[in-house]
Amino acid sequence: MDAHILLSVTNHPRPEDRVYEIDGDLYVYIPGFKKEPLLHYIDPSPLNINYISFSTFGMNSARWFYDCAFDGFTNEMEREEHEQSVEDRLLGALIYQGANSSLPSNLTEVQFNFQMQSLAYDPSSAHLHARMQLMMHWQDDRLRWQPESYGRLTSFEHPLLQIWTPHLVILNGALESLGSALKDFELRVYSNGNVSLLANNWESTTWCVDTERNWPDERINCDIQLGIDQNQAKIALTHDNERKPLAHNEHVNTPSGWTFVKIAVVHVENATTLRYTPKGILQTMSGDVAIGFTLHRNGTFYRLVFAMPLYACEIFLGLSFLLRGYRRGALILIVVMLTAWGLMYLTRHASPHYVPPLMSAYQHIMRASVYCYLLHIAIMWLERYPPRAKAPAWLVSLMNWSPLRLILGLRISDVS
Repeated sequence: MDAHILLSVTNHPRPEDRVYEIDGDLYVYIPGFKKEPLLHYIDPSPLNINYISFSTFGMNSARWFYDCAFDGFTNEMEREEHEQSVEDRLLGALIYQGANSSLPSNLTEVQFNFQMQSLAYDPSSAHLHARMQLMMHWQDDRLRWQPESYGRLTSFEHPLLQIWTPHLVILNGALESLGSALKDFELRVYSNGNVSLLANNWESTTWCVDTERNWPDERINCDIQLGIDQNQAKIALTHDNERKPLAHNEHVNTPSGWTFVKIAVVHVENATTLRYTPKGILQTMSGDVAIGFTLHRNGTFYRLVFAMPLYACEIFLGLSFLLRGYRRGALILIVVMLTAWGLMYLTRHASPHYVPPLMSAYQHIMRASVYCYLLHIAIMWLERYPPRAKAPAWLVSLMNWSPLRLILGLRISDVS
């Protein structure tokens, strides 16, 4: 180990100050070569030592013990004892009583409650993003203490506190939510042995597939499946409805265009008692819970955006039968352009896994408008370049039949 005891005349040595080893002697050895030093130097005028610095270099660590010759006990090495504060004494006692962060005996359940803050759903990737304030609490009788012995402290929190905490896992987690779900949290221990864990901004990403096929009126149910992975221990999660102010139905932001309808906490029904399958796949087990969310897409917005142009196209297409010539062709072209733009934007917002009813309506209007425009071109061509041979009488009477003209999209007023 590269450790040195340096001597100096000041407690803040500068680069030009002389700093050297004890007694001003310098010995240079080759370990294992000879017992006598190869080089030996004695300072003829050693410094008047006032300060001693204990230091190590690199990644080495050392524990130093020192003793002063003038205290009458030159042969003993005594560690200097400092009076600990109440917090330090309690911290040491809790870490010791926690038994290396081991699982508390007879612990069968961990209670939790939460307050939703944000909920977003991405149907294209089938991901549900949730952000909440999560609180968990359990009983560990090993961590009890008498408040009178520690300055009447009834609760305690410290960043260096090392006790057992539940290994919370998200069973249907996705992306960064795979594995341990608790990364940043605060711990508080009470004198009666109760332990509280608080995660202020707990985020999760879970899988949720949109099985509805009625865009934009989907109503889906998503959930966050939670469990405790603690080797062979059976620890159940229990939702605590009595803890306040973590009300789960207040101030939920939904920035993804979905409306938050309701929430429910249910226990997962699974008879198995094993956390992993024989193939090592994480699975639900008895004692797990699921936080279920019911979401409804804001269909009113999409209907206003996409249905109004559709109604306008139907009106324009009907008015085109009252016009003649280029005005009719221009009106039909407007319908074609509106339906084309509507279909283009529908492909950006609607689900690509199926054809929504609204998109089918756009397709029908597009087909009708294209047919009407081709019919308009044929009529204009026949009007400008009429055929020399006259049509048979039966064909003329058939084309003048009103029901057939309605089916073909011909003007009834043009009956000849």
